Amino acid sequence: MMGLVAKDKGVGGIVLDGVCRDTWELQQIRFPIFCRGRGRTEVIGRIEIKPENVNVPVTIGECHINPGDVIVGDDDGVIVVPRKVAP
Repeated sequence: MMGLVAKDKGVGGIVLDGVCRDTWELQQIRFPIFCRGRGRTEVIGRIEIKPENVNVPVTIGECHINPGDVIVGDDDGVIVVPRKVAP
């Protein structure tokens, strides 16, 4: 459900520092997701993404990602291209 809503709102894909479920369904709607693993864990409760948590710097592992950075991913992994060198 979150993938459908994200795609509808113009999100190009998700990089997740964790496990994701329903990856087959995400592939069917052509919504890219890059995660550490796949699982069938049920999430109890509702997940909400608050506006104040969008377009803010984040860190995954030792990689710092800032708003405007370009994220490129394929089946082998994900890289971050800093905004200032992206062109």
